[in-house]
Amino acid sequence: MVRRLLDHADILYRRAGAGIADLPASCRPAINAARRIYAGIGDVIAANGYDSVNRRAVVSTRRKLRIALRAAVEAAFLDRHVQDPSLAATRFLVEAVANHGTRGIGAGVDSRTEWVILLFQKLEERDRLRDAETGTA
Repeated sequence: MVRRLLDHADILYRRAGAGIADLPASCRPAINAARRIYAGIGDVIAANGYDSVNRRAVVSTRRKLRIALRAAVEAAFLDRHVQDPSLAATRFLVEAVANHGTRGIGAGVDSRTEWVILLFQKLEERDRLRDAETGTA
């Protein structure tokens, strides 16, 4: 089961590149680094014989730094027109950031907090509408 989950995660990590390419340039390095570091955790789990219960998967700080540096460089060259585009189910997140841009982010804790709260409100509203449409509310 763990192998299947990690195989599926690898597919999603590859698809994420298209969405990351659509983000504002200032966001790409960090998001791409997160994607690569989480994939690195999966690599450790695989190296541990897919045992994620009895053995803790740890990516060393040194390796995280190497991954983050490579990911920052790679982020500048990501292509939004790839064979496997980002999933429609997550496209709204990319669009929310792309449409909002990064204005106000970095202007202070209050504006960043407000932006995150508004994003979560939009996500909650989207979930409510979906649940109402499918009758799962």
